Amino acid sequence: MGGVKITSIQVDGFGSLNKRHHDLTAGLTVFHGANEAGKSTLLAFIRAVLFGFPPRSQPAERYEPPKGGIHGGALFLEDDQGKRIRVERYAGGTGTGSRSAGSVKVTFTDGSTGGEEELRALMGGLSAELFRSLFAFGLGELQELRTLQSEELSGYLYSAGLGLSGSAIIAAGRKLNQDMDQLYKPRGKNQLVNQGLIMWDELRLKIRKEKEHLGQYDEWNNELSELEESIVRAEEEYKEISRETEWIQLCLKIRPSWLRLKQIDRQLNEFPPLRAFPRHAVTRWESLQKEADDQLARIRNCTSKRDQVRTALMSLPIREEPWDEVELERLAGQGMRLLENQKVIAGLEAELEQVQKEMDRRLQKLDEDWTEADLETFPATIGFKETVRSFKKQFDEMQEKRRELGLQEDRLSDLTDEAYELVQNQQLELNEWKKQYAGALKLTEEGSLSGGIPDSSTLHAIAKDYASWKLLSQEVVHQKQRLADLAEAERKWSERRRQERNRVRSQTILFTVLPAAAIFVTALFLQIWWLAAGSFVLLGAASFIFLRFQGAPASHGKHRGARKENSVSPDLAESGAWPALEVSEQQLFHLQQKIIRAVQELIFWEETAASLDSGTGHGTDNWSLARKWLDTELDAWITELDQSKTILEEYGRKNNRLEEAMKQLDRLGQQSYRLGERKQAAADERKQLMDNWQNWLGRYRLRVHLSPEAVLECLSVIEQGQETIRTKHSLKNKLALMRSEQSEYQVQAENFLRQSYPDLGELVAALKKARKQAEEQKRLIEQKQLFTERIDEWEEEIRLLQIQLSHVQERMKNLLAEAGAGTDEELRRLANLDEERGNLQKERQLLYTAVEAQIGPGLLAKLNEELEGCPEEKLAERLDSLKEQKSRLESSIHDMREQRGRLAGELDKLEHGDGHAVLLQRQQEEIARLQIMSERYAILSMASQLIRKARDRYEEERQPGVLKKASEYFAYLTDNRYVQIRAPLGEPRLSAITSAGEAVDTGFLSRGTAEQLYLSMRFALADEYRNKAVLPLILDDIFVNFDPVRTRRCLGLLKILRKDRQILLFTCHSHIRDAVQQMLPDSQIVEM
Repeated sequence: MGGVKITSIQVDGFGSLNKRHHDLTAGLTVFHGANEAGKSTLLAFIRAVLFGFPPRSQPAERYEPPKGGIHGGALFLEDDQGKRIRVERYAGGTGTGSRSAGSVKVTFTDGSTGGEEELRALMGGLSAELFRSLFAFGLGELQELRTLQSEELSGYLYSAGLGLSGSAIIAAGRKLNQDMDQLYKPRGKNQLVNQGLIMWDELRLKIRKEKEHLGQYDEWNNELSELEESIVRAEEEYKEISRETEWIQLCLKIRPSWLRLKQIDRQLNEFPPLRAFPRHAVTRWESLQKEADDQLARIRNCTSKRDQVRTALMSLPIREEPWDEVELERLAGQGMRLLENQKVIAGLEAELEQVQKEMDRRLQKLDEDWTEADLETFPATIGFKETVRSFKKQFDEMQEKRRELGLQEDRLSDLTDEAYELVQNQQLELNEWKKQYAGALKLTEEGSLSGGIPDSSTLHAIAKDYASWKLLSQEVVHQKQRLADLAEAERKWSERRRQERNRVRSQTILFTVLPAAAIFVTALFLQIWWLAAGSFVLLGAASFIFLRFQGAPASHGKHRGARKENSVSPDLAESGAWPALEVSEQQLFHLQQKIIRAVQELIFWEETAASLDSGTGHGTDNWSLARKWLDTELDAWITELDQSKTILEEYGRKNNRLEEAMKQLDRLGQQSYRLGERKQAAADERKQLMDNWQNWLGRYRLRVHLSPEAVLECLSVIEQGQETIRTKHSLKNKLALMRSEQSEYQVQAENFLRQSYPDLGELVAALKKARKQAEEQKRLIEQKQLFTERIDEWEEEIRLLQIQLSHVQERMKNLLAEAGAGTDEELRRLANLDEERGNLQKERQLLYTAVEAQIGPGLLAKLNEELEGCPEEKLAERLDSLKEQKSRLESSIHDMREQRGRLAGELDKLEHGDGHAVLLQRQQEEIARLQIMSERYAILSMASQLIRKARDRYEEERQPGVLKKASEYFAYLTDNRYVQIRAPLGEPRLSAITSAGEAVDTGFLSRGTAEQLYLSMRFALADEYRNKAVLPLILDDIFVNFDPVRTRRCLGLLKILRKDRQILLFTCHSHIRDAVQQMLPDSQIVEM
């Protein structure tokens, strides 16, 4: 399995850490810092990113940022192939995962992403608890043995090499011990063997006593009769004492209630005779008294408020002569509006002045000679605008035409220059090329004229025929080989056929001729003529068959001779192989003659042709010379011909390009001439358009130098000026109207107020004052009416309250008369007496009912007699005496009953006479049962000893590889003071073995040594886990309890371990950092 290491740590927000980034470049990295620098927080961050945030129920371990913000970060990992992997986890993100654990995202080098499943696979399926126990632990986890006892680690520590798990073996041993404990314990009482021994001893004693009691039957019988009479008398006495005891206890229990009952009777007798008293008299009197007081207070309050309203009514200043409110309201409202109009008038005057200035400015902008009348009468119509736009369009089209002609002239000039330059370059290039390939061109031209150079297609046709001849030659060779193979197969088949015929001939002689001859001789010897005749016929048939097979080889040899004469067997002829060979050879000959003729026609040099024509004239010599030329010269001819053809074609292409460039130069010259004619026509057209435009401007008194755009702008100014003139006339009309309205209003207002005012503001102020006075008078009149209504309401309220008060006073007099009291004090005294007597009567009834219920009906007189003449102390003494007598009787009766039972049992045993035999039989049965259980106990004990010895031997000789590796680490750390770590099979504990062989439990080791043992175990377990994943080791200040020597030995061990895995060490001790720098100078130090 591959491994991973952490290359970078990015903390965005985790506890006190914020925006931290650390790059890890060495195999061992030391994070050094003071307390609260964030070392443990960084360790918790690595755990959280890899395995999720703890649940929200554990806020101290979640390390949420105290000021809020991003919670989480990322780790950058690198696998053993050098591929980088980013693992990021944030609380409440969009990744995969649970909500409390945060969302995780794993990004690989190729850009693919994953979630929790990919991260779990990357960690080798490791759980968070196992990672915390083995790979990322601090001093707290190191000191606890239980962190090494999880289900995942027990498979490494307690798996046995015998095929059984440690838990199964220890369970078997425990079961044996339990079975043994159920059978026997040295000082036990409830075990089966122990109980059997007790029972055997009791039976032995009973048997001995049984022998002593055989002569006491009559004495025990008389004693039993006396015991029966004594028990009856004692039980009668016990019942009488029990009844008396219960009565005395009841009297003592009821005595307090009885005493209270007597006291209540005496108090009731002391009350004077009283007639019927009204119920709740005091409460009713107090309620009526409160109601009367409330009525009087309300009457006084209403009277006071009525007098106050009368006083206010008399003080109201009401005017005798009223105002004309409608007219006053109209004039006041109009006055306010006209007063506002004064501001409007001032604004209109200022606006009129501004309009006049704007008019002057526009006239100045148009022309110095223009007047307001000229501006007002100017025909700024749509037709005028359309005429200007028409001229503008013509000028724009003319300008665009001139621009296009200029562009065409520039473009044509550029093209002409380029074409001229191209002609020069093409001519120069063609001349250079002719000089380079002058010889080839000359040879090509001469060969073309004389007809000596063959066509390319002819050479390629010869090459194709020659290739076909080669393929056909190979086919002929293959066919000949096939014929040879077939002839060999025919020969082998003929040989096998001859051997088969010889075998059949031998069998014919053996099974036909010889038996027939034997039968014939035997028949002649015995003179059995019919048998002799039959055997003779059989012998003739057998001879015929033999001769038939004898002649077969001759025929076969004849055919073979024929085949030798024809050189080809009939089977081969029938197979079609021989005709195909003949056809192929004919095709090969014709193709060979065709190639020879083509070569003879092609070669026109005298020496080559002479070599082909001279000689013996045989085709074989011609073909040899032709093949020599085909193999040596044909490819060179084809190559040279192709090169010559290429050169000639390239010359034609270059010459064509030069001619095309010269034609293009001529065409450009003609285009330039036609373009000049078009430019002159455009200039004449523009001059005519300019004359028409200037004449049109003169008709409207506009300057002739203006462009259409300027005229359109002037037209816009003219329209604005005409709108300004209309605004000026409107403002003048508004001013005249408002001034007229103001004069008319002033006359009406002064007539209403009967007084003249020099200013409109004073007039409006006087109207506002008069309006306020009219409103005030109206409010006073409404208030007077309201006061009058309220006075009437208060007087009616006072009358009704006085009537209610008289009714209440009458009810109070009636209550006093009913109670027989003259005043309220006397009423309260009588009410108290009546209430006290009623309470005593209720209490007496309750006590009487309770006493009677406890003692029963008809016993009250007896109770009175008992309690009247005897004080409580004497009753208690009497009760104690009765209890003592009762206790003595109980004990006596119990003893007599037990003695009676024993005597009856003994008598019964003596009467039946088989008790002694039964005891003997039970004794023998108990002895047999004890023998069986003893044998069972011996077997169990032997099996337990065997399991214990096997377990001890296994622990010594067959410890798991994890413990062996841990023992090596521990021996190195302790300098061989301890040489082995042993884990008892099936037990969750560890022990250290000294060099002398003594086992020391971890509880008796020093703290530092125990931590070194646990550290060795973790290193060994991490090595064992490498089959699944090689993960970094993260150690948080684990050297606190190590002495300097063992600290340096542990650092030496880390130096070895870092070769296979990454190690991160967190510490706040500077001597640890210095020791790392000294022993491992290539390690990385990160100061936090």
